[in-house]
Amino acid sequence: MNSGKKKNIEIEVEKTLRLLESSEDANVNPFFYTKLIARLNEPAVIAAAPDFFDRVKFGVLIPVICALLLAVNIITLAIKYGDDGNEKKNEFIQSIINHYDSLVGNSGDSFGNK
Repeated sequence: MNSGKKKNIEIEVEKTLRLLESSEDANVNPFFYTKLIARLNEPAVIAAAPDFFDRVKFGVLIPVICALLLAVNIITLAIKYGDDGNEKKNEFIQSIINHYDSLVGNSGDSFGNK
């Protein structure tokens, strides 16, 4: 089977080479070279300045969205872990604070109270 594929490829290559040998030179417009040189000598086109939306999007919009997401996260944390009367949460948080203080070597709570 591979020999059949190789033979087909060889036939196709031979056909292609014969076509290339028999092809004529392309007819070129007499002014082609002149137009080409003129276009090469034209000054380069400067890229367009970013429009207003691009400046607003990257200069203002994205930082504002990031700030809003940060604010929403902080508010969510405040609501979820706020003082809601749940004594077990408060005891757990206080135990973490006490453990941290013992590792760091501070005495008292984390707010500077002794």
